[in-house]
Amino acid sequence: NHSMFKKDTVMPDMVVAWMDALVPVTITLVIGLVIMNTGFDLPLFIRGLFSPISAFGQTWLGLIAITFFTCFLYSFGFTWILFPIAWAIWMEGMDANMAAVAAGHVAQNINLMETVMGLTYIGGQGCTLALVIMCMRSKVKRLKAIGNVCVLPAIFNINEPIVFGMIAWNPYLMIPMWLNGIIIPLLMWFFTKIIHFAPIPVTDFSGFWCMPFPFVTWLGTQSIKAVTLMLGLFVVSWLIYYPFYKIYEKQEIKNEAGLL
Repeated sequence: NHSMFKKDTVMPDMVVAWMDALVPVTITLVIGLVIMNTGFDLPLFIRGLFSPISAFGQTWLGLIAITFFTCFLYSFGFTWILFPIAWAIWMEGMDANMAAVAAGHVAQNINLMETVMGLTYIGGQGCTLALVIMCMRSKVKRLKAIGNVCVLPAIFNINEPIVFGMIAWNPYLMIPMWLNGIIIPLLMWFFTKIIHFAPIPVTDFSGFWCMPFPFVTWLGTQSIKAVTLMLGLFVVSWLIYYPFYKIYEKQEIKNEAGLL
């Protein structure tokens, strides 16, 4: 709302924008330097505020709350809106796991980026890789085209194209996306936390979430059993999407034939 120049200035827009940006940037840097020189640990303070949330996030209910509401909001077009909360839970959980192992104890925290991105978000939030592959095999030209375009990003866990091109505000596909946000994490919790089929990650590989499956699973867990679990969860996500997708595909066949 404020500028260092008048509206009729002869300065190029790029220069005006650059100069105007200097003011808030300078204020931010000064405030940051003042806080640093007082010895106040701002990151530690913020982590302390998130401690109760982090504790809840490591319960099975906290895991489901994060994954479900992420998928729920995403299906309406709001992407990564819960990421700051999720990130705090994931980082606290991994720090605690590494500290436990270093002290000779067993890692306990399961709600981590390594598990969520490596086991429950196969193809992106909501396990959309299965849906992309279904579209690639569709008899409907539009769906087949969407699938062919979206498959490469989906392999690298980037699913904005399929979500905004097909799922968002589409009740036929929003519902299975929500179900995947509940059922897949619950199964992951059961097989890792309860029966210990796959190991709980103790190494931070959060920066590799965009690696293709199954490499992202292996990097996060370094376990063949975890890769096997991921493949099983992929099959479950396929079964969840399939009946809803077939209903939607039948409608699109009629639309393509001009019957609707």
